[in-house]
Amino acid sequence: MGCGLVLVVVGLIGRSRWPLDSAALLLWLFPLGFVSQSLWRLLEEHWQRRFAFDAPQADAFVVLSDGSYPALGSVE
Repeated sequence: MGCGLVLVVVGLIGRSRWPLDSAALLLWLFPLGFVSQSLWRLLEEHWQRRFAFDAPQADAFVVLSDGSYPALGSVE
């Protein structure tokens, strides 16, 4: 998103049209489900999800999630 906005600003300031075309392509392409899910898989492929009861003993857990998926092994 940041790159697309930078390209829009450069395209509006400069005389060339390619930054605006590139920004439009980026802002259209990245939100597509296939592209965004592929990018997430590339980032998360090294980390394996574990069951909640298999986690080591700790005083606290930090959960970096929006809560879309319940923890494996949790009871709801």
